[in-house]
Amino acid sequence: MKGALSRRGSLLALLALAFAVRVSGWSSVFRDGRVLFLDTDDYYHLRRILVGIANFPFLPTFDPYLGYPGGYLCIWPPLHDLALSALALVVGAGHPGPLLVQTTAALAPPVLGVATLAAFYLLARRLFGEWAALAALLFAALSPMSVQNTLLGRPDHHCIENLPFVLALFPCLGLLGRDDAGRPALRAFSAAALLSWGMLSWEGSFVFQLILFLVFAWDMRCGGADGASERRAWLAVVFAGQVPFLLALTAGNPWVRAGRMDFDAPTLFQPALCLVLAGLTFGIHRRIRRGWDALTASAFAAAGALGVLLLFGSMGSFAHFLAGSKTLARLAVEMQPFLSVRGAFAPHNAWDQFGGLLLLLPIGVVALAREGGTTSSRLLMVWLATTALLAVGQLRYVYHLTLPFCLLAGWTADRLWGKLSALRAPIRPLAKVAASAALIASLSPQLRFARGVAERQARTLGDGDLQAACEWIRDNTPATRSLYSDEGAPEYGVFALHSMGGEVAAIAQRPALAANMHTLPAEIDESIGFFFIKDAREAVRFLRERRMRYVLLPELLANGLLPFYARTFGIPGHRLKEGPGTLEIPPAMWESVYLRLYALDGSRAVAGSRSVPAVEGFRLVYESPHSRGGVHAFKLFEVVEGAPVRGRCRPGEAVQASVRLTSGQGRPFVYTDAAGCGGDGRFELRLPYPGRYELSVGARRRSLTIAD
Repeated sequence: MKGALSRRGSLLALLALAFAVRVSGWSSVFRDGRVLFLDTDDYYHLRRILVGIANFPFLPTFDPYLGYPGGYLCIWPPLHDLALSALALVVGAGHPGPLLVQTTAALAPPVLGVATLAAFYLLARRLFGEWAALAALLFAALSPMSVQNTLLGRPDHHCIENLPFVLALFPCLGLLGRDDAGRPALRAFSAAALLSWGMLSWEGSFVFQLILFLVFAWDMRCGGADGASERRAWLAVVFAGQVPFLLALTAGNPWVRAGRMDFDAPTLFQPALCLVLAGLTFGIHRRIRRGWDALTASAFAAAGALGVLLLFGSMGSFAHFLAGSKTLARLAVEMQPFLSVRGAFAPHNAWDQFGGLLLLLPIGVVALAREGGTTSSRLLMVWLATTALLAVGQLRYVYHLTLPFCLLAGWTADRLWGKLSALRAPIRPLAKVAASAALIASLSPQLRFARGVAERQARTLGDGDLQAACEWIRDNTPATRSLYSDEGAPEYGVFALHSMGGEVAAIAQRPALAANMHTLPAEIDESIGFFFIKDAREAVRFLRERRMRYVLLPELLANGLLPFYARTFGIPGHRLKEGPGTLEIPPAMWESVYLRLYALDGSRAVAGSRSVPAVEGFRLVYESPHSRGGVHAFKLFEVVEGAPVRGRCRPGEAVQASVRLTSGQGRPFVYTDAAGCGGDGRFELRLPYPGRYELSVGARRRSLTIAD
């Protein structure tokens, strides 16, 4: 009894620790009456949640507020966002306000993260026993990738990805086990429902389907015709039973109606894959059970034919994914190889994620291989090997590798502890103390990460200036139609860097050109390419062709993004030189529309013998309260025609117009524009601001008032 209470207390303490780490950034997320999310994907999930609330129980696939002006077919399956919409509706008694919706979305990830850990503990206990499960839970609770993906304020679908698979393993193990497991049909359909939950929440969940198929096939091959063979006949239903669930929420979307089989969207790919795996599973079971007959051959033939169709149907989406935006692939760390980030060999990533537990890996693999004759060991080996292979290719899969890695580490630690317990009395206590100290030391990277979560989160979230800018846009610019339901194409959009597209769509409630979606490679590149345009007229033409009325500019110098983008696009002359407390900006940068707008407010400037022309056609309408290196963090410009000012001049005369202005934050600045005298003896300026201008034509001075 005392031992059971001790184990239960340990379990609750570990789950409480996991939750505390994940919500340690509370004061950074909930601040100044706002809820701040971690990245742009989280904000686009918020956009989807709000659309789901307005259209519940439906969630449209097409979104006119991303990929503007063409619109965007969302590649994310609907269930995760729709479930959060339903939760917000329940909490808000049918009428949740924006703040309540954001609060609900922010709290969901740590709750789901701890739920995943609790399910993982129960699974580990079933597979390898109590103490191995507690050790595995400790390791997983502090795993950096697990923490990062289930943090407070991170309502991305990452927070749900592991949970359905872990839960589905329970009924699947009942179908594979030799124990007296009743109700195989209920187990099979329960597993199908849980796996469908995963497939309808994250398009990459088909990876878990492949893991299960490999486990089923290996276990059936090794199990032979034993007492569980009748139950194993239901394994095919685990896959086939998902098809009705999958089609129930996707049958009406544009991909399914068009017969598409893209692997990275909720298309016919997922139900077709389930049918292929169901046919192969049924064929393998029947082949082992009864040998070759017409039904066995038919099952393999049907699965093979559908598999060929699936392969050719999904080739285009794989090619599109591989040929997607090189900019996004280079910038998004999660899409890069685990041990080679941004082209640099990075073995330290393994230490940062797993610490000294890596030393247990070879011991555990060898020991597990020796015990490879059990369903538990086969499951762990396939789960570990598959996710490790995926993680080598892309860092994001380290999150999925975390659970089997921690399970193997927990099992290995338990085995080693058992060997220490078998030592003689004088040596045993010292050995256990040394082993405990070694374990704590091995967890030092995870412990450091957990201790610094709140500080890093505060740094990442900053001071809420981007959300404040988006709120200003929402409250001070004309509303656009089709915000949540189809009323026709929105009238205009807000141009922003792709990494701010989610915020513009969700908080500003205006259409954006792009976000971090690999299916928008051209839009992502366009959102960056604009910053390197040199001619103001070309910049205005670029925006008007895309029906963009406003331009939201972030700081891109101190964080090194502008030079990075320049290297990506092969644009020379953008290497920054850092001095003591200063940045030396090369002349080529001052040619770009971005820097002239962001640093000079679009005004003409003279530095020594060099003149930087004004950017006509843009009017500063907002700047955020806080500054970065003396320049406000975000600036919003309206694209305007400007007031034409024409007059006569003498050849060679310089024409200049200046007006003193005050920004919305009370900052005084002077806007200046200049023109040369044309060969016809005339000049023309287009002045974007209303006010009283000082106009000089050669030596002549005049005052000029531009009405709003």
